[in-house]
Amino acid sequence: MRFERRRPFPSQQLSIRAVIPTAEDVIVMKLRWFALAKRGKDRDDVRDVIAVQGDESLDWDYIHHWTAEHGTRTLLDEIRASIPTIP
Repeated sequence: MRFERRRPFPSQQLSIRAVIPTAEDVIVMKLRWFALAKRGKDRDDVRDVIAVQGDESLDWDYIHHWTAEHGTRTLLDEIRASIPTIP
């Protein structure tokens, strides 16, 4: 499903049209990778993507579905709780 959700992104520097994953799919994959390899970078990347995108712009139903499927929902909740709110 993540491949179907990719979006085209024109790159003027490379003179090509690249295809990039959605923020939601990056979050789901980084959580899976962290669960498997325990690389702190993957956990940091999840936190950073959520912080930059903001809670309102992400499709949380989609993320919750896949994190429940892969057993990473608790990890997601821990990471979300660690992100400070900006007034």
